[in-house]
Amino acid sequence: MPEGTAVVVAPEVPGTVAPVVVAQEVAAPAVAPVVAVGAGSVPDPEVVALRTELTRVREAMDGVIREREVYACRNLLVARLAATGLAGPVQAKLRKRFDGAVFTAEALEGAIGEEAEMLAGLAQLGHWGGGGLVTGQGAARVASSPAAFQREVVQLAWDRLLGVTEAVEAPLLLQGVRVPDWRSIREAYVQTTGDAGVSGFLRPELSIAREANEVTTTILNEVVLNSLTKKLIQDYRGQPQDWRRFCVVAAVNDFKRQDRIALQDFAALSTVAEGGAYTNLAWGDSRETYIPSKRGNLVVITREVILNDDIHAVRQIPQKLAISAGITINEFVFTTLIASNPTMADGTKVYDDGVQVSHGNRGTAALSSSALTNAIAAMLKQTNSAGKRIGVRPRYLLVPPDLWATANVLVGSTLVPGSANNDVNVLRGLLEPIVVPQFTDVNDHYLFADPQVMPTIELGFVQGKEVPELLLQDQPVDGQVFTNDQISYKIRHEYSGAFLGYQGTFWGNVAG
Repeated sequence: MPEGTAVVVAPEVPGTVAPVVVAQEVAAPAVAPVVAVGAGSVPDPEVVALRTELTRVREAMDGVIREREVYACRNLLVARLAATGLAGPVQAKLRKRFDGAVFTAEALEGAIGEEAEMLAGLAQLGHWGGGGLVTGQGAARVASSPAAFQREVVQLAWDRLLGVTEAVEAPLLLQGVRVPDWRSIREAYVQTTGDAGVSGFLRPELSIAREANEVTTTILNEVVLNSLTKKLIQDYRGQPQDWRRFCVVAAVNDFKRQDRIALQDFAALSTVAEGGAYTNLAWGDSRETYIPSKRGNLVVITREVILNDDIHAVRQIPQKLAISAGITINEFVFTTLIASNPTMADGTKVYDDGVQVSHGNRGTAALSSSALTNAIAAMLKQTNSAGKRIGVRPRYLLVPPDLWATANVLVGSTLVPGSANNDVNVLRGLLEPIVVPQFTDVNDHYLFADPQVMPTIELGFVQGKEVPELLLQDQPVDGQVFTNDQISYKIRHEYSGAFLGYQGTFWGNVAG
């Protein structure tokens, strides 16, 4: 090692890699280390300064080494936890234990192994402190497992009973646990509450779900609510929602009036002569408004339904609610908004009505190749608020059920339908047909542009909740499952919307 080089050795931390040796060049002292004075010796000031600097360098290097080791350990922790597949709470526990610390790979693997063994033991049921899932006489019962685990088992069983698709595969913590396979609503009710006679009073000792050795009065209500909600969302997502293809979806914070302000368009930029001054462009704004509204109803599960064991009726509740919610929002978009030709903020109708200012977005010809060609040309000629053409291209063709075949032929045929000269069909693939059951006029049709290119209709959902909510309407009194022999649920869906402009749509308003 060259003369004048100091060796700094990072202290070894138990359970870490070997200490790191760092070479740090240090200038050799130019004077003798000490000067004799009297009976003793006094350190040379330059030596003292050198030793102080060496101490500072060593501490700095120790800090750097520590930071590198913590960084390497953190990367190892993140990578290993991601690869384990352990449940979120278990990963959080390990992260809290090791994050920010220096450790060996062996120590981390040992901790991961311990957690995996614990989970495996829980799944085997015999390790629940002498209890676990008790089978034999009567219904299967989770005897002494934690309350959260018991409720999870019950929740999964209810999900399966009511047909929730995601309940087919059990969560990780329930692997190996026998989840009740209920075939009737009465069986599920009795095993959840212990109320074999469906009297409305709880029997904790017979229930499969216990908290602090007592069945709470809300377990049945909340578990059924969760299952019905999951099924409702599942079925609602399966409803026709073609409006999403040509509408803008937004989240609104409250039920106040929603203002959608649009800046007026600028005219063409002016030519500026050499050395000339720039002139201002005049501009203004316009706004369209709507107020969100609430839609909903109550649905009850009565004692009679339990006694009659009417599982088919209960299973249909979320499905019927989903269908109703889907029909309601479709009617709002296609009937309340589009087919009603609403009035905009400036007092004009969205589509020309032959009286007010012309928007150039209404025709009277029956659906045909020539009618669509003319409608597309009209949209391409649309102008902005400054009177400049913007070339709006339609993408969707909305038709009533009576015109579904005609629409598909017009935009799907290689040649122009009905053409004697076998002309090429320029409409092929240009438009996407959307059949709207809510359209009652058998001849009218509409064109809409892509909302990403030309926003035309906005739907605003309160707090961004695009799917209906299912809420528990009331709570039972203490110690009793039902109030008035029924559980009451409330479905709620909050939204509204409006046209933002007229340039992105065309109405084929056929007489007759």
